[in-house]
Amino acid sequence: MSIKYIGTVLLLFCLLACAKKAPIIPEVVLPIDEFSALMMDIRLAETNYKLLIRAGGASENFLDSNYRLIYALHGVNTAQVDTSFKWYSEHPALLKEVDQQVLENFNRLQ
Repeated sequence: MSIKYIGTVLLLFCLLACAKKAPIIPEVVLPIDEFSALMMDIRLAETNYKLLIRAGGASENFLDSNYRLIYALHGVNTAQVDTSFKWYSEHPALLKEVDQQVLENFNRLQ
């Protein structure tokens, strides 16, 4: 074999080895679809809370009770949400995908 051929093969192996692979989502982290649906509901609740504050009609525990209701509807607990949020925050490309799904869901509501 020629040196050029060996060099080309080695370069190809280096490029393949350096290519970024999508991280595998751990079982303790909510899948992208579930997490984006949860985040959409949370954002809607937070927006509603801000509107109620401006109108002077929000109680202090309004947002906390909404979080509990949302978690119950999605069948998750605070630890799962916190763990998922932390994990996605450490993986910005996947968090961007979550945000994109939330935005698409908001657009469907209009």
